[in-house]
Amino acid sequence: MRPTASAIARSTVFIGDELRQAEERITGDIAKLPPAFDDRKLGAAELAFEVAKRELVAIDLRIEQTRTELAGVKAKSEAARAQIAAGEAAKEKVARLELDVAQWTVLAEAFSTNGIVALSIDDSGPALTGLVNDLLLACYGNRFSVSITRQAETAKGELREGFEILVHDAERNEAKAVEDMSGGERVWINEALTRGIALYFARESEHRYETLFSDEADGPLDPEKKLQFTRMKREVLKLCGYSREYFVSQSPELWALADARIELAAL
Repeated sequence: MRPTASAIARSTVFIGDELRQAEERITGDIAKLPPAFDDRKLGAAELAFEVAKRELVAIDLRIEQTRTELAGVKAKSEAARAQIAAGEAAKEKVARLELDVAQWTVLAEAFSTNGIVALSIDDSGPALTGLVNDLLLACYGNRFSVSITRQAETAKGELREGFEILVHDAERNEAKAVEDMSGGERVWINEALTRGIALYFARESEHRYETLFSDEADGPLDPEKKLQFTRMKREVLKLCGYSREYFVSQSPELWALADARIELAAL
């Protein structure tokens, strides 16, 4: 059965409506689509990307440089810490050295002529001079006596610390240093000083010595003085508590005064 004209018209209208609706939908969909791609934006994006890559490389380089600098700073910091530690050690060493210097300075002063030496002389001087003068008195009478002084006069007339033994001669009414005496007189005084010092230290240390030795100490003396010198030897033995003295002499006048003789020529 063939469609009628009215049916065809209605179908035509219906199809037209659908076409319009489809067109509207397509038009709406097209409107929703993004605008067409712009090649200029792509070029700009590619250029920006290259710039960013170069900046990234530069940043990486700066990072490496910073790491290197940081390593250098750390090394310097460690070196500084080591120097500080060494400085502290040096300060401690300086402090110890200063303490040592102070102690050695005290010791140097103590052992100077103004220190222990002076105190020892001050302490032992009277006792020592007493012993020496006892020996001189016993052997030579009251002619000679000694004194010990710690001060000497300079050329300017000033006093300075020193040590000097003065011998007083009652016959000549004068006093002079031991080194200024004649050879024979110096033998007497030196022997008395030597024996007096030995006796003083023996008493102070509480050590007892039995025997003395001397070698041709009487050489510069004349015969009379040799006899006086021998008497002093016996006085020394008595005062000091020695048992004997061995003395070497080429003076026959002294051999007869010895208690016993050892003649090397006969041996």
